[in-house]
Amino acid sequence: MTSSSQIIRVGLLSTDPEMSSWFCEDIGCIEENQCQTVTFSNRQLSFHEASSGEADHKSFDVYVGIIRFVDVLSLQKLDQLLADHGAGKFTPTLVLIYRNENETDFKMSCPYCGQKLWVRDVDQDKRGRCPHCSKGFTLPDQQEHIISTLRLPPSVHVKRITRQDPGSFAAPLRDMIQLASVENSLSNLNPEKNTFITDTMQVNIDDEGA
Repeated sequence: MTSSSQIIRVGLLSTDPEMSSWFCEDIGCIEENQCQTVTFSNRQLSFHEASSGEADHKSFDVYVGIIRFVDVLSLQKLDQLLADHGAGKFTPTLVLIYRNENETDFKMSCPYCGQKLWVRDVDQDKRGRCPHCSKGFTLPDQQEHIISTLRLPPSVHVKRITRQDPGSFAAPLRDMIQLASVENSLSNLNPEKNTFITDTMQVNIDDEGA
């Protein structure tokens, strides 16, 4: 996969193609060889809109899922995109939630009837009631809602980014570089014997005080 001198190829999985454009614009990408590239922390990242349907999970070093709202339809679409590409299973993945500046609420669906609801960040963990079906439920944190609904592996981080706020993109970009580096390290493992793969061995513990 990647080395310190190679370009990190990032596949963008967006529930709305416009958000991929926002993302590349917000991090200051330049168009190069029919893709969007940016240099961050002395590493060059190349961003590509990943197509839906059958995909080769070896095409990219990292996948980035981008979502605006966490209603049922949006989450179903993101879930399908992740599944189609083996994101989070075969390839390191990061999920980003786009927020507008000073935005203090998000859109989700009632877990009982599917009615779309606006939920304020400050109401997280409070008991709320759907105005349509009148059933009550605990109002979730946006990130936790995505993780639990999509049953994402622990290795998949979910973070917020803010439209036109370059500072909010620094941590996700660092994550992409780190994820690509981990994937590279794993792909370079070359066990000399098959027993390293098929057998499980007891770890050796160094003597105390050694």
